[in-house]
Amino acid sequence: MKRFKRLLPNAVTLARIACSAVFVYVLCKSLYGHALHMPAVLYGLEAFIWLSDFIDGRLARALRTESAVGARLDILADCSFIFPALMLFNLSGIVPVWFTAVAALDFTGFLLTSRYLQKTPHEPKRLFVFDTLGRLAAMFFYTAPMLACETVGHAAFTGVLYAVLYLAAFLAIVSMTARVRACLILLLRSHIHPDMNRL
Repeated sequence: MKRFKRLLPNAVTLARIACSAVFVYVLCKSLYGHALHMPAVLYGLEAFIWLSDFIDGRLARALRTESAVGARLDILADCSFIFPALMLFNLSGIVPVWFTAVAALDFTGFLLTSRYLQKTPHEPKRLFVFDTLGRLAAMFFYTAPMLACETVGHAAFTGVLYAVLYLAAFLAIVSMTARVRACLILLLRSHIHPDMNRL
């Protein structure tokens, strides 16, 4: 039973990765098969991907089975959905390339700054350090493929899609600016007052 509890959150995350692969496959066939509408299975897969992303971390905390492996799997699962889907929409001309570039830079910055932000006084010791604006940006990164699917056969959704893209990019840039600033402060503090890092 203990082994089952320990593996359950990671099993949910692995299921998300598998569903993301199926999502990308179906999306590719639909986009390049010139479908007039996206198949309903895409929305079902995306609903599961959304739900599992919400559940796995909370499940791990509830069962007290949080781990570095689980945290890394969660990030991998996010990437396995967001970036392949966005790149397919880039190639189809539905989502601009700059948005995918912003998402990639935001993700890279998140990984790099987490290393330094762990040293912030009173910050819980976790593999990755999250912030509110970054979480909101990530939520919109997840939403973008769903809205992009809606634009196929429904041109009226294009305005909504671009509003979400600009909002996500704005949140990501503000979040990353704040994270980099916090890292620079920590770096300067460590050189000027090394003892302050121990507080």
